[in-house]
Amino acid sequence: MPEVQHFLQETLTELNRLHRAYLLTDPAEAPPEAQSAYHQFWADPDRLRVAQELYQSGAATDPETARRLWLICQSAKEYGAST
Repeated sequence: MPEVQHFLQETLTELNRLHRAYLLTDPAEAPPEAQSAYHQFWADPDRLRVAQELYQSGAATDPETARRLWLICQSAKEYGAST
């Protein structure tokens, strides 16, 4: 599996898990750690670095993959990640 596809698969798998734990539950019932884990996920500077490197290198061979990488970069920046 190409590196970009592997990165996206790992990222989206973890994000889906966090969505179920935090975003798709009743806020009163969600464990407090879920919000923290969600914010830490996006604030991870390594995730931002890899996404930026893949995006800038042209590793994405189609517009959808490039857009996903770009969205990961933007989301990480919104949560305070920096390289």
